[in-house]
Amino acid sequence: MSSNRGLVIAGFAVPACFVYRNVEKFRKRIGRTLRNANAEHDDAVRAIRAHVRAGYASCKLTCTVRKPWKSMSVRTAEFKKEIHQVPINLCSILCRRNFAQ
Repeated sequence: MSSNRGLVIAGFAVPACFVYRNVEKFRKRIGRTLRNANAEHDDAVRAIRAHVRAGYASCKLTCTVRKPWKSMSVRTAEFKKEIHQVPINLCSILCRRNFAQ
């Protein structure tokens, strides 16, 4: 496998990344057009505030639930298992608020 790493990356990883990125863009675009921007924005902010307050009340550090493989880091995100995780989709919250104005 290591002797053919370049072929694997060029033949599989790059096309798979391209397809994944375009599918995600399409899914997000559909999601933005079909949702009620103002009502969902307020509900999402309330839910995030509740999660942050719960983490503060338990005296734990807080982080997002973002998948470790989506980050651009080579380290493993083992620290996320021990601290309070807040489910947040910040991009959609900010985008919804901008569309509403």
